Amino acid sequence: MDVTISRIEELKTDLIKDLCIKAEMKIDKINGKFFNDEKNIFLVAFDEKSPCGFLYGYLLECFQTERPYMFLYSIDVFDGYKRRGVGEKLIEELKDIAIKYKCSEIFVLTNDSNNAAKGLYEKIGAVRENMDDVMYVYNIE
Repeated sequence: MDVTISRIEELKTDLIKDLCIKAEMKIDKINGKFFNDEKNIFLVAFDEKSPCGFLYGYLLECFQTERPYMFLYSIDVFDGYKRRGVGEKLIEELKDIAIKYKCSEIFVLTNDSNNAAKGLYEKIGAVRENMDDVMYVYNIE
């Protein structure tokens, strides 16, 4: 399987809708502004012309360091492509982008029960820093 990774830097409505449907993501409306900011990263994996996965993340500036962080917010690999290197290729491309922007690290959150995600991250070099991390969310209405 010859997978290529493309960074999407402009709104491609049909592609984004197709990706969200395949990932079973609920979307109210696509925010085109996301694609106008180079600090927002959207990568799509293609098997020839068919999308087989995607990820998105954000470059985050920090007050305590001159080097930004890269936040890998979400990664989805579609059925039929899981455990075939697609997730690895997406993250490796994100690593290359993080190097380009001189990031000090990439971080990602996942559920402790998501063994597939944890296995992927650890397989390509991520380290779990704290066993007791907990995430809280404030929903803004």
